[in-house]
Amino acid sequence: MKKNIYEFKSDIRCKIVGSWPINDYSFSSSKAQNGNYFVGLALDEDNESEKTDSRIDKWLEIIKTDFEI
Repeated sequence: MKKNIYEFKSDIRCKIVGSWPINDYSFSSSKAQNGNYFVGLALDEDNESEKTDSRIDKWLEIIKTDFEI
């Protein structure tokens, strides 16, 4: 059985940073999903390109916090 990204992370003992909430997306499944979050930023240029810039800005703030910058 294929593992999702979060399960793979457990095997190699690394810390996942930049989790992003799934609540503003419409999708059926994602291998990058862990509970209520994506493992990283998900961008939908086909259907929601108008949200890309603001998502990137918000995600960068999360990354700064995760890396304690």
